[in-house]
Amino acid sequence: MSRYGQRTLVGNNRKVAGLGKAPAASAYGVATGGIGSAQSTGTLADGFSYSYLTFTSTGTLTVTTAGFFDYLLVGGGGNPFNFDGGTSAGGGGGGSVRCGSVYLDANVTITIGAGAALGSESQSYGQGGVTSIGVSSPFLIGAAGNSWSSRLPYITRQNPHFGGGVGNIAGDTNFVGNENAYVGYRGGTSSSGNNSGGGGGQSGAGGNGGGTTGGAGGAGFDVSVFIGGSELRKAMGGGGGGSGAGGSAATGGVAGTTNTTPNNGNANSGGGSGGGYGVLTNGNGGSGIAYIRFR
Repeated sequence: MSRYGQRTLVGNNRKVAGLGKAPAASAYGVATGGIGSAQSTGTLADGFSYSYLTFTSTGTLTVTTAGFFDYLLVGGGGNPFNFDGGTSAGGGGGGSVRCGSVYLDANVTITIGAGAALGSESQSYGQGGVTSIGVSSPFLIGAAGNSWSSRLPYITRQNPHFGGGVGNIAGDTNFVGNENAYVGYRGGTSSSGNNSGGGGGQSGAGGNGGGTTGGAGGAGFDVSVFIGGSELRKAMGGGGGGSGAGGSAATGGVAGTTNTTPNNGNANSGGGSGGGYGVLTNGNGGSGIAYIRFR
């Protein structure tokens, strides 16, 4: 594996770290792998048509012709924030979306990140698994995200790619740091223990809780700008929990609930789980997904 490149992908008036001007058609390679044969994107906004492969579980990208490949990686979604049992749980943050282009001259492993699993009450907010190309290229990863202190996208030196922030609980309204389309958006706020914020998504903040109703999940990113076809959202936040009503689901995501078994994020969505109410017994983030294209 050699020669990494990053560009900027623009879709739905929002940017995601990654794709811009494509390599010349003759510079692209050819590969197989994933869930089936390569599909056609049709003609995209850049005027080109591509073939793409979809990975919903970890597997091998088999390179039959060396060259450049474009990637769109979605990390696993986060789980709900329920540090204080008996209050509403904030919706899980969406995983991040990471795009770019890489030159490959040998087979590589595509790793699909798992959604964050609900842990003990003192560890009941977490970061989903990393979706990656290869095993020695931390540059080429899409990390899942939710934060436990700032309720903003998760940021560490070892794992510098982001996602949506987890929803707030029990009247928490404070945020620290920045949110934007490159790193993901914050979780929503809470006004009391009877409501919690929705999880943030890659393309929009989580909604604020109010009264006895949780906040809505934040918007995910529309990957159709990369693979063509109809709108298809990934990396959305989960709806927040509430004592009276759960927060509504973002497109492609899951809603919050009023009980201790909130909704798990959908498989291969990179979506955060929904929040619930009380001491949670469920609530895992959705697993990630990867798209690899060439022409």
